[in-house]
Amino acid sequence: MKFHVELIARDNFDPIGAVPVQKMVFAQLNKLVNSGKVQEHRIYSDERGGFLILEAESPEELFEMISPMIDAMSVRTHPYVSINSMKAFFDAYEKMMKK
Repeated sequence: MKFHVELIARDNFDPIGAVPVQKMVFAQLNKLVNSGKVQEHRIYSDERGGFLILEAESPEELFEMISPMIDAMSVRTHPYVSINSMKAFFDAYEKMMKK
């Protein structure tokens, strides 16, 4: 499964405590990027966060990949489906509405 994963820094640490958190997050992100599972990644220039587009076999595998950062980062994930899936959904919805 392909996922869009957005990571935004939490405000649950003070500026002095930020350095160890930054190092941990960077190490975890580096590990993910080098795992071969990440297809795209960027950081935002307007806030403390960014996104990854990655492949995971299951939601459980995704959880394993991002869980080390959950205390430091707010995480939003979106699974991707193809445009063809949307067409099939619209066709099925149209049939249902005609009944």
